[in-house]
Amino acid sequence: MLKRKHDKIINIMQLRFFCQVALRGSVSRAADDLFRTQSAITRAIRDLEAALNVTLFERHYSGMVPTEYGKCILPRARRAIDDLQAIPALLQKHHTRSSGPLADAGWLFNTRRLAIFIQLYHVNHTQTVAQQLGITQPAVSAALKVLEKGADSALFRRTPEGVRPTPAAELLYPPVSRALNELENIWSDLAARRGVLEGTVRIGALPLSRTRLLPSAIAAFLAQHPASPS
Repeated sequence: MLKRKHDKIINIMQLRFFCQVALRGSVSRAADDLFRTQSAITRAIRDLEAALNVTLFERHYSGMVPTEYGKCILPRARRAIDDLQAIPALLQKHHTRSSGPLADAGWLFNTRRLAIFIQLYHVNHTQTVAQQLGITQPAVSAALKVLEKGADSALFRRTPEGVRPTPAAELLYPPVSRALNELENIWSDLAARRGVLEGTVRIGALPLSRTRLLPSAIAAFLAQHPASPS
């Protein structure tokens, strides 16, 4: 299940624009690469800076140079974008009869849409996903429809127990999950850059250790470190 530590969602399309501007050092060149207007790129960067509450670029007459905050988030941002841009090639291998050119990955660059996919993959029920994300069931269905159109394949099949992921969804899940994790960890990177320790500890445990050993270890840790978040 997808859990967010922050109320704000990082717009992954804006992050894509950020990466391209950082790569090209220019809004105009990034706009040409992405087939967008310069004003759209500029507005996206400004909105991303407002959402993250940092300045990502120094504006010079010769171009755009990433600030320390920009350099801080750039590696994760690039990994997230690269994961999503690799998906069309994965799907083309899945569609063995297709010999056409690779589809553009633009349909993937919507953070909410990706979150819906991940949540549905885990809980297998559209109504539950809608309730957990605070949206309507038609919104879940609409997001899924866009993803299935982009993937040119059904992503879930209906069963008496709910919806179940198809082979195409199994292909999408790892890169989409990694991309969303990178977005979530951007907040921790920015906090660390400000000198604040923040993050999530994930613990892997065998089934038999979950009932007694793991809870006891966590309780002992929290007793020794009472200021630690639970």
